Amino acid sequence: MMQWIHDRLKGVAFWFFILPLSVTFVFFGVEGAISFTSAQGAGLKVNGETVDPARIRESYQNQISQLARAYEGEIPEATRKEVQDSIVNGFVQQQLLAQRAKDAGYQITDEEVAASIRSLPYFQVGGEFSRDAYIALLQQNNISMASFEMEQRQQLLSNQLVGGIARSSFLTPREINEVLALQGEQRDLAYATLPIAPAIAAAKPTEAQLAAWLQAHVADFRTEEALSLQFVELRRADIAAKVVVTEASLRAYFDTIKDRYATAEKRRASHILIEAADGADAKTAAAAKAKADGLLAQLKSGADFAALAKANSADPGSAAVGGDLGLQEKDFFVGPFAAAVWGMTPGGLQVVKTQFGYHVVRLEEVAAGIGKSFEDVRVDITPEFQIAEADKTFGALQDKLEETAFESSGSLEPVARAVGAPLQTVASYTRSAGGAPLPADKKLIDAVFAKSVLDGANSRAVDLGDGRLVVARVTEHLKPADQPLVAVRDRVEAAVKTAQAKETLAAAAQAALQAVAGGATLAVAAKGAAVTASGWVDRKATGVAPDVLKAAFVGPRPAAPRSGVVALPNGDQVVWQVAAGRAGPQLEGEAAAAAARQLVQQTQQRDFTGYLAAIRAKAKVTVDPALFN
Repeated sequence: MMQWIHDRLKGVAFWFFILPLSVTFVFFGVEGAISFTSAQGAGLKVNGETVDPARIRESYQNQISQLARAYEGEIPEATRKEVQDSIVNGFVQQQLLAQRAKDAGYQITDEEVAASIRSLPYFQVGGEFSRDAYIALLQQNNISMASFEMEQRQQLLSNQLVGGIARSSFLTPREINEVLALQGEQRDLAYATLPIAPAIAAAKPTEAQLAAWLQAHVADFRTEEALSLQFVELRRADIAAKVVVTEASLRAYFDTIKDRYATAEKRRASHILIEAADGADAKTAAAAKAKADGLLAQLKSGADFAALAKANSADPGSAAVGGDLGLQEKDFFVGPFAAAVWGMTPGGLQVVKTQFGYHVVRLEEVAAGIGKSFEDVRVDITPEFQIAEADKTFGALQDKLEETAFESSGSLEPVARAVGAPLQTVASYTRSAGGAPLPADKKLIDAVFAKSVLDGANSRAVDLGDGRLVVARVTEHLKPADQPLVAVRDRVEAAVKTAQAKETLAAAAQAALQAVAGGATLAVAAKGAAVTASGWVDRKATGVAPDVLKAAFVGPRPAAPRSGVVALPNGDQVVWQVAAGRAGPQLEGEAAAAAARQLVQQTQQRDFTGYLAAIRAKAKVTVDPALFN
């Protein structure tokens, strides 16, 4: 009935609600191949049951429209495919669970369906279920009550099945204690770090070693493929800078946008809704109209509006507060209601018909709007006006740019003349770094490295964002080439020194490990390398390199000291030693209970994922290849 409803008629939140593709605590997608070999027009079939193709397409179109905002050009085909697969998998999951729930004999009563719908926030106004909101949302999205309630029943059936699986998943107290003890286990850790930096500095590769390395790794040192480009660029900012701003034109522009700088008038109305939705039979509508007229007569005779609203209004959200709808802007209300309220003076009473029924309306208060003057915003709107004017020219020039680039393929001089822009060059443009002033934009990279452009054609027009449009052509194509040692000596030398240092350091770490095994201390075995005595640590300890911590907890709790070597990602070698292990501190009270609940939930999730995978593996799923066309 109010714009509150309209705000919820659109948007991704409603679609996720209307088309539920998951059930309670399901966090994992359905895996497995989907067969796209069914007959045309079959849509999606799961074990012989057809899923309404319209529902699937509506979900797809909604998600694509949301994604389109993130892409300036075409949504990549791979992304579209991912969305399609995700939607299909979601509907397959929903259908499989509903089928299993039905086979298992689960049932949902009409009262349970009604209670579920009443609890949904999308249908609530002021924390209470509103039948007006319910009807409006479904009507706006062309969903019948019967269809929606059937979907809710199916969802509740699936949730019953999921709940049954959850209740069948359990851990015994002994299992819980064992897992918690394992998770909280501690080990007495010390380790020596052999840094790679000094080893790199000490490495002295020979010329022969450098040459051999380059020969063995020649592909790593090839020049990057590069292009020399000519290009023509349209910049909206350049066009805007040339726009002449006159007093008259700026004032005329202000007149078109002054509402943005004004606070709209607001009005506070109260209403009593007598329900008679569009489509109601004549007898019901007549009775509702008569009741509304009767209430209007009572109010004109001095009856208390709030009392009548609480006793008679079918809108529970406002009835609880005497029919008060609060101070709102005009577009907060639906059309007929807004027209009536904005045509009244404070204290006025009127009966208004909307798609929800008859409203007895009283205007309580009017709050005038406040606006800024032209002089107040002149400085702010001047560059905005220039951009707006530039957009008009930019659009025409864009058409001319694209048309001329196509007609004069192989030359950009006619393009430059046609749009009045200079012909510019880039000496070296690569996939990784682009080439100033052109960025390494993926759309531009794809355009200039396209086969037709490499063969001499002009590229398509590429939108770089921020009002930049570019057409380019390749004047020289430099393919990857092997380089002599003299050209890449520094890079080769750095690679060889690092490789030699790693080899030297690994040998030193193994020697230290053998010394520790022979009874030497870490400090002695590591020959002066820094030793860290972390002491008792658990699996979540901070301050210890993750690779070292992982190695220390591999295997059962040690009965005797254990040691090993770990190579860190930065090249350092770590010789570690675990002197002993012990059980972690015993959890008590709420901490123990919370940990136990978490373990049980993890078990439930694992069991449900396995159940879903099992029924999916046995299911026969076919998808019409044209489903998303």
